[in-house]
Amino acid sequence: MFKFLALMISLSVVACGGDDSSGSAGAAGAGAGSSGSAGSGGSAAGGSSGAGGSAGASGATNTGGGANTGGATNTGGGSGAGSSPKAQYVPKPVGKCPEFTGAEITLQPAQGARTVKLWISDAAKTLEGPLVFYWHGWHGSPGAGGISSAARTQLLAMGGMLVAPYIDAADEDEYWDMDDVLMADEVVACAIEKVGIDLRRIYSTGLSAGGWQTLHFAYKRSGYVAAAVAYSAGTNGGLSAVPQDPTGKFAALLSHGGSSEPAIYQTLAEGYFDGLTKNGHFVAMCQHTNGHSAPAAMRDVAFDFLMAHPFGTTPSPFAGGLPAAFPAYCGLTK
Repeated sequence: MFKFLALMISLSVVACGGDDSSGSAGAAGAGAGSSGSAGSGGSAAGGSSGAGGSAGASGATNTGGGANTGGATNTGGGSGAGSSPKAQYVPKPVGKCPEFTGAEITLQPAQGARTVKLWISDAAKTLEGPLVFYWHGWHGSPGAGGISSAARTQLLAMGGMLVAPYIDAADEDEYWDMDDVLMADEVVACAIEKVGIDLRRIYSTGLSAGGWQTLHFAYKRSGYVAAAVAYSAGTNGGLSAVPQDPTGKFAALLSHGGSSEPAIYQTLAEGYFDGLTKNGHFVAMCQHTNGHSAPAAMRDVAFDFLMAHPFGTTPSPFAGGLPAAFPAYCGLTK
């Protein structure tokens, strides 16, 4: 039934290819069941990989919240902001951890070998920075589409990393599922062991099916995910994931393209907004006219939103309104 619903929605959508540099994606519907197998879609970005990036051992720690080009200053960034996750929720490696070098690494979670694209710099040798995941859309490929290239440069200079998983080659329908959450655990655990990361700043971003996975992952790992950015998140019937830690209230920035994309995505985004708000999360919404995409203006400020919300941040520094650098189509209502 799940795959039938996914197919029926996908048949109603015209795919329009895109790449991570523009954030656009081919729209395609999907569904999710209570088992946590995954959601809807749009192909996201074909992503060029790269391990490099500006950095250096002296890279700024961003304690004051450096400004992102075209984005708001990271008002929440800074030493002492937020709190560390509870020890019982911090994952430990299952398999042997790879060295975090090169454009791709292969990890060994219990379900079998998994490869991810990696953006990291030499700054990570001396600084413990944020870890940002990007989940691509249905039939997409891993890329760096969740934040702007300028923000990625800033992330790497802080000693952080961006990780974009490949879908499991054995997953014939190419949807994200619970195995991918366990794979993300292995990424986090091995990043801690091999490089060191700021445990207060583990973030999730994604587009379409990857937007659904962004929220699914954040719920299933609410014990350590600090904040999420979900662009035109898919799924049929709403999010059914049970939070790992009911007290873990990750902040969320959501978006949809209104009448410029299939109506289901606005319906879903508004449903997520209501559900997250009801459960005590801080939520902001961006209602743009750029189709089934991650608009450039949003990606410019997505990193700022994430950095403003280290783990355990309550209340949100944006509770009184979003910074002026955010697009005019973003706000605190749906």
